Amino acid sequence: MFKKNSKPNSILSGICASVASQTAIWPSEVLKMNLQKYPHNSHITIIKGILKRDGIMGFSRGFAAAACSNVPQACVRFTIYKELEAKGYGYLECTVPTIAINTFLCTPFVNMAMSRMIQGGAKINTLQGAYRGWRTLLLKNSIKTGTQFNVYRWLREYTHEYVQDSYIIRGGIATSAASLANNPVDVVLTHIQTDYRNKYKGSIKSATADLYSKHGIGCFLKGAGIRTARAFPGGAVFFYIFETVSSALDCAWK
Repeated sequence: MFKKNSKPNSILSGICASVASQTAIWPSEVLKMNLQKYPHNSHITIIKGILKRDGIMGFSRGFAAAACSNVPQACVRFTIYKELEAKGYGYLECTVPTIAINTFLCTPFVNMAMSRMIQGGAKINTLQGAYRGWRTLLLKNSIKTGTQFNVYRWLREYTHEYVQDSYIIRGGIATSAASLANNPVDVVLTHIQTDYRNKYKGSIKSATADLYSKHGIGCFLKGAGIRTARAFPGGAVFFYIFETVSSALDCAWK
């Protein structure tokens, strides 16, 4: 029998939650990526381009590759974080190992998904290409994981007396906060990961300066509306499924 918060419990819960959440938000993810890659285009222009190239199925591009990233990513993140939290570690001690291991394991899959979603994306056929932008992804994951997990944990600790089993609200708020916080870094990451000619040489500073000179400060907010709007339902679905499946497994293992 497995104990509560055991590794099999977190892994199975993470798989179910990740697939459900990704399915719910994927069309908006494809649109967001293309908006960030081509900041001079409008939402309508991007949508027309996707439909012209691939039809309605264009909004599912990269789903399989992203699943290969998001499913193990969720399993790694939640398993490590929950195991450390269960042992009594604080916010920082739980967050840092989670971010480091997660970024190392999942960067190649993130790049594969990116190459599929962006119009004209190149194939990932080298180790350098697989880990393109890993430093920027590490920064993004630091902001995302730190904000998402710790806002959720804070809300859980301070609202459990008033709102029982509020996974949907807590998950939605935590994920929306994380999406808004890391959007500027996400824009830079999109351009570094799709820099197939190695113009930026993986430099966050170089990519940021180039984007600012060409598109102004507003480009760093590209996709923020879509990301924040879809983050609440995406996060709500994820945390609800995760907590529900986790609770069900707790009962099953007893």
